[in-house]
Amino acid sequence: GERLTGWQLLGFAALLMATWLLTSVGDKHSKLDWTTVLISAGSAALFAASSVLGKMSYEAVPFFSAFILSRLGTALVGIVMALVIPGVREELLQLLRPKKGSASKTNLRTTLLAIGGQVCGGIGFLMIHLALSAGSAPIVNALQAVQYAAIFLVAWFGGRKLQQALQEKRSNDTMVAKLAALALVVLGLVLIT
Repeated sequence: GERLTGWQLLGFAALLMATWLLTSVGDKHSKLDWTTVLISAGSAALFAASSVLGKMSYEAVPFFSAFILSRLGTALVGIVMALVIPGVREELLQLLRPKKGSASKTNLRTTLLAIGGQVCGGIGFLMIHLALSAGSAPIVNALQAVQYAAIFLVAWFGGRKLQQALQEKRSNDTMVAKLAALALVVLGLVLIT
């Protein structure tokens, strides 16, 4: 069992405060509602269980064996969803077999964006699990708070189109709040490592 020090617990608190600050600024569309909070909490619990079980499997068998088996489990969940849930199956078929005309260009672009996003996500996921196999599960998961900084910087410097896609509002108040949140992320990361 892993035990966290007082400094690491303070680091987690800083990361939680940063999360709250990042979600409390901006317009009403970027703020959290209770449905989002509940879904996010359920997701966090499942990811925490996944991290702990993954760490246990990495200690029991070689890394790539455990990693590939976990990805096969994920693929199985996706296949079952496509077979059991009609809406999922219909969406998948629309992406894979676009209709003729201008919509096909949009579907091809969407498909390529989805595949590109999944490739980036897959590489990032592999890197997270490599870190998880070598380090502490709570600390590796806390380090993922760096994603906030990356999203903020990409949206801020990526131009108006990216800001609209990420629903980022560009104002002085937003900038100050997000910079304060990023400072909390840095503080939290320093304390947990």
